Amino acid sequence: MTIKVSVIIPVYNTENYLEKCLDSVINQKLKDIEIICINDGSTDNSLKILEQYKSLDNRILIIDKENTGCGASRNIGMKYATGKYIIFLDSDDWLNDGAIKSLYDTAEKNNADMIIYKLILYDQNKEEFSTNAYYDLSILNSFFKEDAVWTYHDFNGKFFDIPREVYSRFYKLSFLQNIDAKFSEKLIFEDNTFFFEVMLNAKRIFLLDDHCVIRRVRENSIISSIDKNFFDVIKITNMVFDVFKKNNLYEYYKKEIINNKLNRTFNFVYSRINKKYKHDFFELLKCDFCKISQDPELHKDFKLNLDPPLLYFYLNSLNYNFKEFDLFFNNENLKIENESLKKHNETIKQKLNLAEYNYKRFKEFNHDLKLKNKKIKIQNKEIKKQNKLLGRKNSKLNQKNLRIEKELNKTHSSIIWKILNFLKYK
Repeated sequence: MTIKVSVIIPVYNTENYLEKCLDSVINQKLKDIEIICINDGSTDNSLKILEQYKSLDNRILIIDKENTGCGASRNIGMKYATGKYIIFLDSDDWLNDGAIKSLYDTAEKNNADMIIYKLILYDQNKEEFSTNAYYDLSILNSFFKEDAVWTYHDFNGKFFDIPREVYSRFYKLSFLQNIDAKFSEKLIFEDNTFFFEVMLNAKRIFLLDDHCVIRRVRENSIISSIDKNFFDVIKITNMVFDVFKKNNLYEYYKKEIINNKLNRTFNFVYSRINKKYKHDFFELLKCDFCKISQDPELHKDFKLNLDPPLLYFYLNSLNYNFKEFDLFFNNENLKIENESLKKHNETIKQKLNLAEYNYKRFKEFNHDLKLKNKKIKIQNKEIKKQNKLLGRKNSKLNQKNLRIEKELNKTHSSIIWKILNFLKYK
């Protein structure tokens, strides 16, 4: 059997969700697939579940290794992959019915290096499905066109604002091999560098207007618990600089790259990290920014390209100690929230004014309708009266017609009798 698609699933302690994930893959309409499961040193029953499924489906390949993280597991999966295309799936997520066939057919039809698709969110605690503008790729709405392929340049920098998670894309394996695409290992956010490397090198990107993967959000998942591991964001954002420099695109995208670094470090991690790690994270970040400030060209780039208040965060982190900066950061965030609330209130006011205006128009319209209804009722009564009169007149006319018809018949009979009588005696 020629393998059309390799499904790569890193597995780590997801015994409660793994069966749902595997069922969604083995029951796909496209059967010419291989399912590469990398057990990343799980300490629960995940490996046992994998072995049970393998005994029932020989398309499953299990690679058992010590715990070295998601990046290393995905790299191993790519090494073993033999399909024309690959898709990555987290072991607590699952595929929509028919997703792989749809992706495969679309990739073949458009000769795509990569397909970007939408995601559905599943809240584990609330047991609710949802979507949002971010995972619906709303910023790229104008690019959902049949038979149209794109490159990073067409997106005009908007690719910085779409999901970077590796499971939100479908790849041609030979394309990844040609650019030697690899995940950063022993770091979280490992799919950031992979995302940009692939995005900058893909010559044929297709956007599929379909939700192919359901992403589970749960309390204990990496994506929802901000702890010491998130210190890796500093290294990863610096590695993103390296990716753009390697591809000779730093100068073109430096505003986006620099703002991305500050957004990720401050707005995503610093503002949400567990309090007991906050001081240490700040010191590491300050050290990183001090190195940047010592490079005159880079420091100048930061000052010229950072949007406020990110520029203030950068400059003040160089001059303040942790307590001073944290107070400043919280105050700035309060200002931002306050401005956001003001805008929100203004929007609500506008909506209320519009609602009030529409209500007045509705009342006027309703009043006009009532008047029209009254007129129609009066007209209906008049019509009914007229109909009754016409009915009576019609009845009288019918009676008159009957009398006339009888008279005519009598006259007609009399004339015929006279003619016959005349002919008889002639």
